[in-house]
Amino acid sequence: MPRAATIEEPRHRLIKAARQALTGSRRSLARIEISVEPMDALAWLYAQPWPDRVFWDGRDDGWTMAGAGIADRVDARSMDALELELRPRLATGDPALRYFGAMRFRSEIAPSGEWEAFPPTQFVLPRIELRISNFTATLAVNVAPDDSVEMVEATIAAIEWDPPNIPGALPEMVGRADCPDEPGWLCSVDQALATMQTTDLKKVVLARRTSYVFDAILDPFILLSRMGAARQHCFQGLICFGQGTAERTAFLTATPERLFRMEGGEVISEAVAGSRVRSSDLDRDRLLGNELLHSEKDRREQLYVLEAIRSALDPVTINLQFDSVPSVLNLSHGRHLRSMVKGSLAKSVTAFDLLRRLHPTPAVCGSPRDLALNAISELETFDRGLYAGPIGWIGRDDAEFAVGIRSGLVAGNRLHLYSGAGIVEGSDAGLEWDEIEHKLDDFSVALGLVA
Repeated sequence: MPRAATIEEPRHRLIKAARQALTGSRRSLARIEISVEPMDALAWLYAQPWPDRVFWDGRDDGWTMAGAGIADRVDARSMDALELELRPRLATGDPALRYFGAMRFRSEIAPSGEWEAFPPTQFVLPRIELRISNFTATLAVNVAPDDSVEMVEATIAAIEWDPPNIPGALPEMVGRADCPDEPGWLCSVDQALATMQTTDLKKVVLARRTSYVFDAILDPFILLSRMGAARQHCFQGLICFGQGTAERTAFLTATPERLFRMEGGEVISEAVAGSRVRSSDLDRDRLLGNELLHSEKDRREQLYVLEAIRSALDPVTINLQFDSVPSVLNLSHGRHLRSMVKGSLAKSVTAFDLLRRLHPTPAVCGSPRDLALNAISELETFDRGLYAGPIGWIGRDDAEFAVGIRSGLVAGNRLHLYSGAGIVEGSDAGLEWDEIEHKLDDFSVALGLVA
């Protein structure tokens, strides 16, 4: 069969399904979907003509979503405002609807600097949505109550069904700047350690921003596609909201850290902290893994995270279970300590409740939370934005969020990368600088910025 005919067939099926579904008056959001052949979701999304685009790939579960355009959007400055707007839409709309988005690390603080293009909290229902799960795929159009059949048909007609390969070339890097620089970082860590001697602060996660400048506009899709094997065992997210194609502004992450998954009345979370690099030498690699597993400092740092998650989930779960001894989570370029936490949710507990309880964890903030947030405000000189905030999706009765670490912001010809280190009693400021350098180098290599 000619390629053009193959492309037209799903287009006609989707238009036919839309015409059948959109008869009469509608008072809620609708979803119209058809089965299609599985395809490269990121390449498909890259080819679509709409500037607003979102991408999500669940860690190791085979579930991928690519969405283009906006059927509905919720902007909010607080969790209460988000819930007030989003819950009625989910309750009355098609049960398969899922809103995708992210929250700032601190949504109560107005965006500044490079983050001004992003609202504190924004979740979108894509207009066109490709979902792939376990080697099956569906293509859907999401429809608002006041959308006409003609508008929906025109939207379907605009879909690019035969996506090209994502280009591989990046522009040349011409500059780099660190905030803070090394002397500033050493001073901040020393101040944090001094605070621990005079207050109840046990841990604070301090972050750095490294900004790269290129000689031309960056394409976030090229960056994410270049990561290849480095994306394994990671949640992958890409958000481009309200931006034109000339100078794309986008947030991307390939994070190993789940905040929570809520499904079928169950909740799963993870306590992830501590880190070591990987080595191509097998004996050296095993040694580094054992070193992390038996490090008193790293075990203590990870225990703070586990205790915080247990305390957050215990009041809203039944039969909460957790790993009393952490295991090592091995990634392509690094490794962390991880303990799984799971339980059955009490009745009426929502994803919004879990977001309130779990974010931010000590893995990205510190312990106790309020003291750590105060220390971050005093010691960090840049806006974290979406870095270390929740990113994921939310449906009527299910949701999944990851923690947006190992992430970057593409803004025109600049790429801002963010990374942090947990500071506890016994931390060495110079070693913590080196640890973040390893993380940034690994992420730069994964993105294809350096060899």
